[in-house]
Amino acid sequence: MKCRFTFALTIFVLATTACAADAVRMLESFTAKVESASGRFMQYTAENRQVVASGRFSFSRPGKFLWETQDPFKQTILSDGKTLWVYDPDLNQVTIRELNNHVAGLGPAALLFGKVSPQAIFHLKDLGKSENLIWVRATPKESEAAFSVMDVGMDAKGFIRELRLTDSFGEVVRYKLQDLQTPSALRVRDYVFQIPPKADVLKDTSLQ
Repeated sequence: MKCRFTFALTIFVLATTACAADAVRMLESFTAKVESASGRFMQYTAENRQVVASGRFSFSRPGKFLWETQDPFKQTILSDGKTLWVYDPDLNQVTIRELNNHVAGLGPAALLFGKVSPQAIFHLKDLGKSENLIWVRATPKESEAAFSVMDVGMDAKGFIRELRLTDSFGEVVRYKLQDLQTPSALRVRDYVFQIPPKADVLKDTSLQ
């Protein structure tokens, strides 16, 4: 199976106006008030900002989300809050994972799509303003998280515009979000994956 499951999901709208001192409060407000959103993402290399992947995303709290890469390859990551499906159409292969209550193994999903307070699962630190964005650093409290540090960048109107993920090897991946809309137009049933005919199905228990 190709190693494509770099799950760094997203960036959406917050309803409050922000200054640097309000950044942590804005993330708390996001998880408490924003029930659904959708948009498009672009994944960049940290060094030269070259676009390496792009696609669309959507979520509906608690726990339902879509992360669909469309270029340069196609891949769908979908969850109904209980089950996660990862579909690689060129392989016609589906990997199914049962999720725990707080999506601990999925890193950004726990912060952006979960139903618990960010401060319950992350150490949050206000980083101030840089590159015209207001930044918060989220460090997972659990050692098995998919990343070691996640920096979230928000603009002055309270929109999250960028996500930077650093893994345990120091590698950094940057995501930018655009065309943000809330609420999302997807329905509850749209977050349940329909397995294609003759697809290979694999079970993964690593997140249980």
